[in-house]
Amino acid sequence: MLVLACAGRAGAEESRYPARLEWMAGPPPLGVQSALVKTKDVAVGLVLAEGVQPGQTVSGTIVALTPQGSDTSAVEGMVLVDPAGVEHPVEPGKLITFAVGAAAAITLRKGGNTIGTHAIPLGPVETLPNGPIIAQSNRTINIPGSFDGDAANTVANLGDTPLKVIAESPDHLVVATPDLGEKTGQMEIEIADGGKQTAVPANAVQLSLQAPTNLKLGQRTRVEVMLTGLQGLRGIKKTELNLYAWLVNETPQNIRLDKQVKTLHLWIDPKKIGKDGVYRLRVPLTAVAPGAFRLTGSVVTNTYRCKITCTGCTDGWTCGDNGNVDCSGGLCTGACGKHAGGAACNHSWTCDCKFRKCSCD
Repeated sequence: MLVLACAGRAGAEESRYPARLEWMAGPPPLGVQSALVKTKDVAVGLVLAEGVQPGQTVSGTIVALTPQGSDTSAVEGMVLVDPAGVEHPVEPGKLITFAVGAAAAITLRKGGNTIGTHAIPLGPVETLPNGPIIAQSNRTINIPGSFDGDAANTVANLGDTPLKVIAESPDHLVVATPDLGEKTGQMEIEIADGGKQTAVPANAVQLSLQAPTNLKLGQRTRVEVMLTGLQGLRGIKKTELNLYAWLVNETPQNIRLDKQVKTLHLWIDPKKIGKDGVYRLRVPLTAVAPGAFRLTGSVVTNTYRCKITCTGCTDGWTCGDNGNVDCSGGLCTGACGKHAGGAACNHSWTCDCKFRKCSCD
């Protein structure tokens, strides 16, 4: 994630590797699911790959989330019982491996008493054909492939950068990146899964934001958005890229982005990627009140086969005759559906997906 915070002068600050990964702070990203038992003080559970099925061996990461982040003191004495009935002390960040039965659930206990249970969703997840793998600082990467499901024997590296294994199933490996610094461009993710060695192509991508400062009430300007590291992706089919710049306006009381108050999903058109792997675009910005403003930006991918129901297109959209638009960028007015993790999201469009999982994150 990149932050643009402006007051008297413009600036951009890369986020550092936090105590909890950014994807733990809200609904899980695409390719990842969570099963959480919630109390008034803490939510404890597992982060897993999506598409877990009965009969598989899978691995996941124990998490404990509080409003302050990952807090080990809030889970003292708690144990998590995996679907195979094995007890694990609640140690945030610990990987566990278990076999999945016909039904799967986790149970949280303390002092011999059951605090609660949570079912793990089972069944395959429909996805689009595999597109390019995108790596960013402090984010997860969902890698499709063939794995043994036991993360204890799995090691992954992006070039010379170690990656943290978050979850593994026979069909997916989920890893988290640290701060990648200035690394961009085409790289390989080298995976050792037991005795099996695999090299997966990937692009390390960075997003930068620039905007003027000292805006007056009512003044209109533009945010300069630049993505670097897209070498090799120029001109590929748009259905194979599914890449977006996601901008979040953290100060809607002071500025508006492109007629929208809060968020923008900006589809990356592969035809407009430069030969140098750089993609540039401008986003209108209007000052609605004096004061500092803050924008956050990241790159997101949409790997799910879904359509957006469009009831009135804004700039950046092309509506078909039936009013439906493929997930290809821009914003569309209308009600928002559900996030892939089941939580409502605050965006102005709706996804209509056969398997009821929408990529409106």
